[in-house]
Amino acid sequence: MQGTIDSQFVTGIAITDAGVHDAQPSATLLEQSEEVGLKPQEVVGDAAYGTGANLRACASQGVAMHTKRPSSSHDGFTKRDFDIDLQAMTATCPRGHTTGEYSLVKVGRDSDERVPNFKFPKTACQHCPLAAQCGSEPRKGQSRRLKLSAYEEELQRTKAFNASPRAGEVLRRRSAVERLISHLVRMGMRHARFFGMHLVQYQAYLTAAAYNLQRVFTLNQSAAGS
Repeated sequence: MQGTIDSQFVTGIAITDAGVHDAQPSATLLEQSEEVGLKPQEVVGDAAYGTGANLRACASQGVAMHTKRPSSSHDGFTKRDFDIDLQAMTATCPRGHTTGEYSLVKVGRDSDERVPNFKFPKTACQHCPLAAQCGSEPRKGQSRRLKLSAYEEELQRTKAFNASPRAGEVLRRRSAVERLISHLVRMGMRHARFFGMHLVQYQAYLTAAAYNLQRVFTLNQSAAGS
């Protein structure tokens, strides 16, 4: 679901089954907003919308997606704790060691696309007091490696935004959308009343339209009262 933060109108709504990732319908929602002349320049979503693929897809439509950084399940240092300079092609670890040495490796088994895989000096890693926090303490003769993502540019852009003074204000405003979602739930969106995804999508359109009409009445009454 996509809505405007300030006016609290629903501008796009898409129904998917439980197996579809939250971020996948983003392009559809932006297309719906564009059809009614309300395509945004910026959107705010929760961490699930911050995948590299989704960030790139939104950017290709001329829209900046702002999300919080996904939480990490690791206790030690992860890639997010390293400073990556894609212009200089260097990586700096939390201890302050910088390396420009890297090789190109496959993104995954099913892809021929290659990404940089940085390698830190063995001497730096072997004697580092933070080695135990670096994922796993390097064994003798090994050093820390840092494999980048195929969407590293988008991920680094999000990291930089989250570190900016504006990020706190922008990301806090997402709570307004949560209130909108709660309102739709109270109007019956929690339960499908039909069989078939196309009919459930129709239900979502009707519910969103009813909510938007209610919102128009609310705003008109507020304007009249003032």
